Amino acid sequence: MKMRLKLGSVLLGIITFSNVFYTCKASRAAGCRRRATTGKLNMTTRSEALEIIFKGYDKHVRPYSQEGKPVNITVNMRINSVYEVHEEEMDYTMRFAFRQKWTDPRLKYNVELTRGKGHPYMQLESANRIWYPDTFFMNARSAFIHDVTKRNLGVRVFPDGSIYMSQKITVTAECQMDLRKFPMDTQVCTLMFESFFHTAAEIVFKWENTDKPVAISKDMNLPHFDIVALETKEVNNVYKSGKFNSLEVHITFQRRLGFYIIQIYLPCVFLVFLSWMPFWMDPGETGDRLAVGITAVLTLVFLSGAMNNKMPKVSYMKAIDWYVIACFLAMVLSFVESMAVFRAGEHNQKKEAKDAEDWGVPLTKRIIDNSNECYDMKEMMSDETELTAENGPVRDRRPRLIRLQSLAKTTLRGACNKKTPKKKGHHKIDRISHILFPGIFIAFNVIYWLIYMS
Repeated sequence: MKMRLKLGSVLLGIITFSNVFYTCKASRAAGCRRRATTGKLNMTTRSEALEIIFKGYDKHVRPYSQEGKPVNITVNMRINSVYEVHEEEMDYTMRFAFRQKWTDPRLKYNVELTRGKGHPYMQLESANRIWYPDTFFMNARSAFIHDVTKRNLGVRVFPDGSIYMSQKITVTAECQMDLRKFPMDTQVCTLMFESFFHTAAEIVFKWENTDKPVAISKDMNLPHFDIVALETKEVNNVYKSGKFNSLEVHITFQRRLGFYIIQIYLPCVFLVFLSWMPFWMDPGETGDRLAVGITAVLTLVFLSGAMNNKMPKVSYMKAIDWYVIACFLAMVLSFVESMAVFRAGEHNQKKEAKDAEDWGVPLTKRIIDNSNECYDMKEMMSDETELTAENGPVRDRRPRLIRLQSLAKTTLRGACNKKTPKKKGHHKIDRISHILFPGIFIAFNVIYWLIYMS
């Protein structure tokens, strides 16, 4: 009896030990499997992790297509440079970083896959394996993604399925400019983009919800413009194929005036001043006066032609055109003034000759300078002077010669002292021009700059 009890106790102990042993063994095995799984995730290579993420993924199908919901694309930009604004082509060239964010729930993965990778996302150097929006720039004439030294495109896939794609792009886009106030003008150029194929029911673009969804590089410096304002808009465009959602960024350029003052305005002013030089020249130097005026006019024509070669062929007058025309008119009027002085002098020379003949004494010598004074005419009254009378030559006839000399002196004195219209006339025109031409030109400049700089 005692032997049976002892044998039963031994068997019970063996059974209990066996149950405990197998229970602990099973628990250790489960823990080992958990540690093995975690270790496997931690020890996967980047390629293995990507294979896990993209297993069964179809890049030709957009996210949320089965649910019938649109994909929300959040956009931000950083403008690195605007290095060409062409008035003659009506376009501008801009280089910028273009960033798009969206969520693709099919690409969710265990965060453990990124452990030990140095960052909490999977990074792709190409977008070939994922679906991404077919964004295009609506008013672009040309565009390209930079590829030096490698293609400037990067993709990040986060564990929650959100995707961030960044591209470095250069775009030459149309910009319809109003040049009526050129070069004191301000131009607003727009960059517009939307989905090429997907309607607003499939893709919705939104600007990033920050103070500056479009940022500008602090180092950017344009040679001829200042960027004075940036504005972003969200627009819906309706076509025959449906309604499309698009984004716009409006860049306001204010032209720098310094270049045009140095290259256009100051040369025009100097040429106008040059055309006034004949007003202070001798009225008798008609050829020199006209040569100065013609030279100034031809120089202005050349300057205007060189300027317009770089401008579009618009059907309206620009501000700089009005200024050049005013300068051209001032030069032509100074040219006309020189011609008027010449004609006045010519007219009064004839009148003076007629007045001298009216005194009844034919003069063999009559020398009058341009300062309204007569030269000494004593030589004409000398004893050797030959006078002609009705009955022929007369020599050494003192009584009659004395009478004739007295009459000649009286005649010449009257002719010299008489202020003829010639001398008074053309000098008066020049004196008036000294004040009239500069006064009108200064008044024009005051009005011009007040209008276009306001």
